[in-house]
Amino acid sequence: MRRILLILLVLIASCKAPSWPTEKFIKKYHYEEIKGDQSSQLKISDSCRFTARYPMYPDGLKGIRDHMMEHTQYPNEALNKNIKGVVLLSYVIEIDGSVDEVQILESVNPLLDNEAITVIKSMKRWIPGICDGKISRFEYRQPFNFSIK
Repeated sequence: MRRILLILLVLIASCKAPSWPTEKFIKKYHYEEIKGDQSSQLKISDSCRFTARYPMYPDGLKGIRDHMMEHTQYPNEALNKNIKGVVLLSYVIEIDGSVDEVQILESVNPLLDNEAITVIKSMKRWIPGICDGKISRFEYRQPFNFSIK
């Protein structure tokens, strides 16, 4: 009997739970749409005719740049060998807001490539985009600059 009541309570609670993300959540955590800029390109499914909302990330492009700066640890071996350059990555924002399918499009060195992949995979959860009225996958291209000062 207790199990039945517990199952009913879970079902009722899940039906009444607000859908994620709410406008209050978006404002509270400063999520902003990422349409891309000169340094990042966005690829939407070819079948997409109308994008109602692009994927959103906390603090938008600034949030992505801040995340990259805060979480990048220049590999010591790359520093010692004076390895620098721009790694170009692509990644997909899935319908659940996770980052997936991170790939290197333009490599500099495996040491820097691996660090760039690690940093991109560690991004916070996104709010997925909406295309033609459905939550959709979006692909981004992101340059990752490694420089020694």
